[in-house]
Amino acid sequence: MIRALAATYANISDCDEVFNYWDPLHYLQYGSGLETWEYSPMYAIRSWAYILLHAIPAELARLAMSANSLQLFFIMRIMLGAVSAHCEATLYRAVVEEFDPRIGRYLLMALLTSAGLWISSNALLPSTFAMYTTMLFFSQVLQQPTDRSGKRTFWAIFWVGLGALLGWPFSGVIGIPFVIEDLLIHSRTVGIKKTVRFQDWQWMRLKRIVLFSIRVLILLMVPIALIDYYYYKKWVVVPLNIVLYNVFGGKDVGPDIYGTEPWWFYILNGLLNFNVLFFAALASLPMLVMITQIVKMVLTSLVARDVLPYPPSRHSQAKSPTQVIMFKLLPFYLWFGIFTAQPHKEERFLFVVYPLICFNAAVALSMAQKLVQRVLDKLLPSKSKSGGDGGGGSVSSDANGGSRGMGIDMGPTVAKPPSNEYSNGTPGQGKGGNSKRRITIHTYAAGMVWVILFVSASVSLARIVALHQHYSAPIPVYRKAYDLVKVPESDTSSTGATNPPRDTVVTPSNQSAAIDKKKVHGHGAPVRVCVGKEWYRFPGHYFLPQGAKLGFVKSRFNGLLPGEFLEYDDEEAVEQRLGEARKRSLIRQQNALAREKSKNRRASTKAAKAGTVNLPPSPSNDVLEDDLTSIFDWRWSAERRPGTSYVPLQMNNKNWEVTAHHTSLENCEYMVDLDWSGRTEDDKKRLRDDPLEPSYLQQSETWEKLYCEPYLDTLVGAGTNRWVRAFWLPTKLVEALTRGQAKVWGEYCLARRRR
Repeated sequence: MIRALAATYANISDCDEVFNYWDPLHYLQYGSGLETWEYSPMYAIRSWAYILLHAIPAELARLAMSANSLQLFFIMRIMLGAVSAHCEATLYRAVVEEFDPRIGRYLLMALLTSAGLWISSNALLPSTFAMYTTMLFFSQVLQQPTDRSGKRTFWAIFWVGLGALLGWPFSGVIGIPFVIEDLLIHSRTVGIKKTVRFQDWQWMRLKRIVLFSIRVLILLMVPIALIDYYYYKKWVVVPLNIVLYNVFGGKDVGPDIYGTEPWWFYILNGLLNFNVLFFAALASLPMLVMITQIVKMVLTSLVARDVLPYPPSRHSQAKSPTQVIMFKLLPFYLWFGIFTAQPHKEERFLFVVYPLICFNAAVALSMAQKLVQRVLDKLLPSKSKSGGDGGGGSVSSDANGGSRGMGIDMGPTVAKPPSNEYSNGTPGQGKGGNSKRRITIHTYAAGMVWVILFVSASVSLARIVALHQHYSAPIPVYRKAYDLVKVPESDTSSTGATNPPRDTVVTPSNQSAAIDKKKVHGHGAPVRVCVGKEWYRFPGHYFLPQGAKLGFVKSRFNGLLPGEFLEYDDEEAVEQRLGEARKRSLIRQQNALAREKSKNRRASTKAAKAGTVNLPPSPSNDVLEDDLTSIFDWRWSAERRPGTSYVPLQMNNKNWEVTAHHTSLENCEYMVDLDWSGRTEDDKKRLRDDPLEPSYLQQSETWEKLYCEPYLDTLVGAGTNRWVRAFWLPTKLVEALTRGQAKVWGEYCLARRRR
């Protein structure tokens, strides 16, 4: 439910999500969309396999629900949220069953309520996809290592490999601590007799890791490479291209040309999206060291296992969990350290470890709770000195001081004392009194943690509400644009053609009824919905009706804007090209049939006399290659989507501006712009007359407002306060923080050119 709400109300926080993923997906489905330089076959650092992975369920949903493109956008986001919910549930169950039920409960609370997961769970981004696979990978890592079965190792490598090869290559860094742990820790228990020498089991595991890595690489990379070859018309290894560009790009290329951020950028991001939980996540490893090294020196009677999470085991003897926990906490620190050191920083880069932030925070809170519980148990005086329990022993059925079961915290499990200790009938005497005292201590310690979690949830809710209230205007405005933007009907005076539905695929059977694009809106020119300074808030062509396209009006931005994917305007040329491809494919198939056994030759001869072609059950490699590149006549075939293999002449990887990507203002039928209507008259006049970024909405003689939504002005009024911008606050508190100032709102509007 929470993820479905996020799919409906969460903002799109990164324009790369639209231009690099939503619009290429729209191009596959509907034949039009914006193209970034990353999709040029010259650079090929975006994989069509990743787009196709989402296009298949999107197409199934479109067919099953008869959904238009706007509805399909939100259906896809709900699907992404469902995938995230499944991965979160898998991780939670693994933590409960394999690590610690108490930590599992804290983790679940953090996942459900954090603003970070609200933002990232429904995003169509490789970093979000890598976040999904990281949760599935981590659910395998939490299991106990063993030499008897390689299932844990294979699936751990598979999930981290899937995230790296199909999603984001750098997410493979998450797997490094797992490899080290697998080679250094034989098992969690000492009750198992080793059947091989120490060096032998390490060598055996190393060979298993290498073997499984090769298998996963072949299993995943072969279909990814074939799909990319089919669309790019050339062999490319997209994950390698991404690494080469971002790490070894050379002069004037690479991620730094798109901007750099200070070292504390991710710390601020973590505090905004996880607040106090981010502090807890950062403190988890130092707290582990403190407990294992310092506490046992100060409180000599307190052992580390009384405070640390203790992975369940079927064996009676168990090792200290310090090393096991350390390797589970390291992935977050490794990722955070690597990306903090990079000059170019973006919020989405941290998506991969958002669940691990919640996990590390849950571990820290669990250690803090049990540390407080044990210290109070040691320091507070006992009501009775009698009884075998004393004042400091553990009274729980396990090292956590809680019932394991299915993750339900029932408090310390207290065994029924002998009847002679209750002979006087007075509770609180002897062992029973100590047990009640410890239950009270446990309740206070657990209550402290739940207060922290509820405070964190409240702050996250304030963050979510602020993002929606202050900055959500673009999505509802473009939702209205789907209905308000009018595309002229086709000119049927000469051809009698009618405009086919948006989702119609032009085939030989309906080609005669297809619209002649040259007769739509001035010889093939689409209706232009233009943006100037607001280009980066466009949510994608799923929000525009058929026949309408986005246009970029020149603004102060002097970098490279997306172009448009190449489209086929002549359907006859499409059919002619497909027909030639079929002929070439049939010739190759016939040549392959000639090399088959005599039985297949006789079968093909009979089929030829009957007027049919009997295809061999297992075509040879040359036939397979042709099948992949030419024979498919389907909705997303490379022949119907020529932009996937077309090399735009003016695209570049140096962020140089291409003026051909701009649209002349005279060609704009509609305009989406942000007007700071709450400012002073002098400011509004200055904005209206700005030579590069004028306030089009103030030009009422040219533009007519159709629909507007409020947008927070962060340069005047209460919006200048960072706390007011970042979190929803009651009006009284806003006035107190800003000395009586109120929020000032601008207007984010869709306008139509007056005729």
